[in-house]
Amino acid sequence: MPLRTPTAFVGLLLPAAALTAAALACCAAGATPSLVADINPAGYDSEVQSVGVFQGKIVFGADDPTEGSGYVDVLSYAPGAGHTFEASTYVLPDELPELFFCEFNATLFLAFVDGSAGAGLGMLDSRSTEISLVTRFGNPAGSPPAFMTVFGDRMFLSAIGSEAQGRELWAVDSDLSPSLVHNFSTSNMLGGDPKYLVVFNNKLYMQAHSQDLDKGVELFAYDGDSVALAADINPGSSSSNASHMAVANGVLYMSADGGNGKGQELYAFDGTNAPTMVADINPGAGGSNPEWLIEFQGVLYLSATSPDTGKELFRFDGTTVTLVSDTVAGPGDGSFGKMAAVGGVLYMAASSISTGWELFRLAAAGDAIELAHEVNSRGYASYPTEFTALDGQLYFFADDGVHGKELWRYNSTNGVELAADIMTGPEGSDASNLLSVNGSLVFSGALPGIGVELLQFVPQTAAVNLLADVLEGSESSSPDQLCALGDSLYFYASDGTNKKPMHRFSAAAGASVVEAFPLLAMELTVLGGEIFFPFQHYASGKELWSYSEDAGAALKMDLMNGRGTSQVDSLLAAYGKLYMMAATNPYKDREKNLCRYDPSTHRLKVFELPELSSFKLLVPYQGSILLQASQGNHERFFSLQSDALFPAGTIRLRKPLQLAVAICVALSLANTLSVDVSNPFAHPVGNGVSDAYSIPIADSFANEQLQPHTNGLSDAHTNTLSHEQLNAHANTFRHRQPVVFTKPAGWHNRQLGRWRRRNPGQ
Repeated sequence: MPLRTPTAFVGLLLPAAALTAAALACCAAGATPSLVADINPAGYDSEVQSVGVFQGKIVFGADDPTEGSGYVDVLSYAPGAGHTFEASTYVLPDELPELFFCEFNATLFLAFVDGSAGAGLGMLDSRSTEISLVTRFGNPAGSPPAFMTVFGDRMFLSAIGSEAQGRELWAVDSDLSPSLVHNFSTSNMLGGDPKYLVVFNNKLYMQAHSQDLDKGVELFAYDGDSVALAADINPGSSSSNASHMAVANGVLYMSADGGNGKGQELYAFDGTNAPTMVADINPGAGGSNPEWLIEFQGVLYLSATSPDTGKELFRFDGTTVTLVSDTVAGPGDGSFGKMAAVGGVLYMAASSISTGWELFRLAAAGDAIELAHEVNSRGYASYPTEFTALDGQLYFFADDGVHGKELWRYNSTNGVELAADIMTGPEGSDASNLLSVNGSLVFSGALPGIGVELLQFVPQTAAVNLLADVLEGSESSSPDQLCALGDSLYFYASDGTNKKPMHRFSAAAGASVVEAFPLLAMELTVLGGEIFFPFQHYASGKELWSYSEDAGAALKMDLMNGRGTSQVDSLLAAYGKLYMMAATNPYKDREKNLCRYDPSTHRLKVFELPELSSFKLLVPYQGSILLQASQGNHERFFSLQSDALFPAGTIRLRKPLQLAVAICVALSLANTLSVDVSNPFAHPVGNGVSDAYSIPIADSFANEQLQPHTNGLSDAHTNTLSHEQLNAHANTFRHRQPVVFTKPAGWHNRQLGRWRRRNPGQ
């Protein structure tokens, strides 16, 4: 399909001048955050679901109002740091009971649906909050996978290879190549529908419909070579519906119906003898229907129904079932979802009358559940994101509940105002990937009848120009990973097939495909006439690559020198050097260090800081690098100066600002710290404009502004960080932003429907 040259473009594509001041500082004792503006005051339920673990953090699905009712948002949570927005995905088909995700090779994969590319296995980029469709199964439309589980060196899952095949057992290798493992049925449209995959005794166990074996829905196992019936728990053609399986103390537990008139109850399997019922929690034929089984501290936890308590949380010690907590007194039912354990704490999705579906935890005493984290307790937030400074004004995307997600701006004279209503109405323009380029803003967004394409906003005229309509008509190419190199813009965009190749745009030549650029690269960072990026290659693993217009793309540095993969990420270009996080010790490949690469000498410096962890590179400032890191139980800011790390202060935000997000913005408007609050209290400002907070900059040295001190320390502070969420970003590198979605022509959120929790069914 030919690419059209835009009819209007203002200015040469040259990188904007370096921003001169960083709006990052610490509150002096007693400083009070003040609300700048309240964009969206409405209220909602966060609908927490599918609680799991990824890289030591709790990960779960929830409802983010700024993305409309057609999406499920993936959030992560760390105690003391609150929740972090990771990405968004389209609502999943009715055939899937929940949002499925799985950690595989240090990357989070999840079931993903893209309006243009179809459905399949999605990969989360750890920093840019984007999900890429990396593997499709079978037919061109693909199918979303379910029950992903790692076994050996592959990730196993259920997926539909074709309409004639039905849902069967598949596997994905380290190259993300899919392969069909087993067909349970040879009949058209009758798959085995494998579920609840779990590893036990060096085998992969699952629930599946026997189909050709005529054994009903039973327990099957894969030993690495073939799939076989592991146990016919309900003999004959009847089904046991073995489900919600978990391993505890060397025993595989499950919910099953043994055909003994007891209904669905708790069963145990040692891998050799036939599974047996170990607890009759709800005597009689009705069964207790155990769900969400998980091992925690040597004990099996599950939700089940008993005559006296209704559905509640129980524990089983191998002999006795004990009620943990009667959350709804008497025979009324509590509401529970999937559980996960991290850091010695058992977390779960649960619902109460006062909170709705939120993130709960088992209390320390073990006799109750308590609210661990409330994603949004009071109202909708406008979620201002992608703060970008241009000509003394701060631009960002936000949703006021009326215009949808659109482009806004702030200055100290006029306050917050809508900069451009690109798509009239509450659906918004799906704008994202905001980039300041030589006096204008470029980003991806939808225009009426155009779809999501490459756009430009000119502040002088308030005009929104179409730069490149990669997919003509209403189809969307969904440009993302925008960056400017020389006089050209580079970005990924869909070509109308299953690929999303790199494109290059210039005012003179329009848009064209860059064949030499790898697919699926993330964190594109421009430095010295090159685009740097982490890239996963079969020969070297995930290492540092670069692209130049003369030499194309190539491996820039193998940080592990062939002894492993560094899993490099979090790139930040500053002062002619490239900062990043990477593993440099082949014997500790999951521990990342702060590194600095000098392209002029091709040398790498590793900063070994064992007392710190969880680094987040923020922004260059006056010859130093401001970063955030965990020190003990606290999150603090530090300043990297002359190869030494100094405290740069902490921020103290007390309730009700429980979920504040510190956002570093290089801006010469005023010395303030902008704080995006995703769980605001009852705002005193009711102008319906913004959920952004402003804190005056001050330090503990005579209330001076943020400057280096004569002792060589930059803004030393002792205040303890008390807010629960801290995502600091800078305009000099790719900051977190919602994934670019492609909405099919004529689709609206009300047609997609809201994601709702459903029982998985047996």
